[in-house]
Amino acid sequence: MKTIAYLGMDIHKDTFNLCALDGTTGEILGETRCASDVKLVKKFIEKIASNHKGEIQVKAGYEAGCLGYSLHDLLEKQGIDCDILAPTTMYSSSKNKVVKNDRLDAKMIALNLANNTYKPVYVPDEEDICVKEYIRMMKDFKTSLKKIKQQVKAFLLRHGLVYDGKSSWTLAHLKWLKGLKLTGLLKETLEEYLLQYDVLTDKDEDVFLREIEAGKILLKNATKWKLIHKEIEDTKLLIKKYTNDLNKLKG
Repeated sequence: MKTIAYLGMDIHKDTFNLCALDGTTGEILGETRCASDVKLVKKFIEKIASNHKGEIQVKAGYEAGCLGYSLHDLLEKQGIDCDILAPTTMYSSSKNKVVKNDRLDAKMIALNLANNTYKPVYVPDEEDICVKEYIRMMKDFKTSLKKIKQQVKAFLLRHGLVYDGKSSWTLAHLKWLKGLKLTGLLKETLEEYLLQYDVLTDKDEDVFLREIEAGKILLKNATKWKLIHKEIEDTKLLIKKYTNDLNKLKG
């Protein structure tokens, strides 16, 4: 008869505490503390299996935390079924709340797995991860561009340089900036700022199309990825901006 062993893992950057429970009897099949290495987890599981008379099927789990999805993916690659437990949905005994230690935490996670008293965290697939990283990169670029603009404005203010036009960062404004009669290090400083600005804004048609497509994928998966209202609205604004930029580029 196949036994399901529930493996609770209390994880930290450098160490894992492991506790395996027999899903039928509730008996503790094994406990250990080891370095944060998936190979050691697999070795622990193999040791438990070798000491058990029948066949064992393992269900592992850990609380969402510092290791994100990476440990889940590594365990799955080793053939170990794994859930990431949402901490706010887990049952926790009064004793565990008063006496906190890694060993008890691992046992409590195993009990939650065995009793199904938790909700698993959604684990993104490869496409999800790629798109989210791309969106994160776009936001980083946006932040960097905003900072460069602030630095240029602060530079102009410090040196009493005032633009008489209506809007900043237009072609006319950039032409004015590049035509300022500065010398020495002041000239070099402004040129370095403007060079960074050009790097962040110099995009071709393919880049705009990728950014628009990434934004559309983000909106399509807004519910699955549990995006907040601000993230959704910001993405809509970015799509609108990139569409306008693309149309301007096409003329």
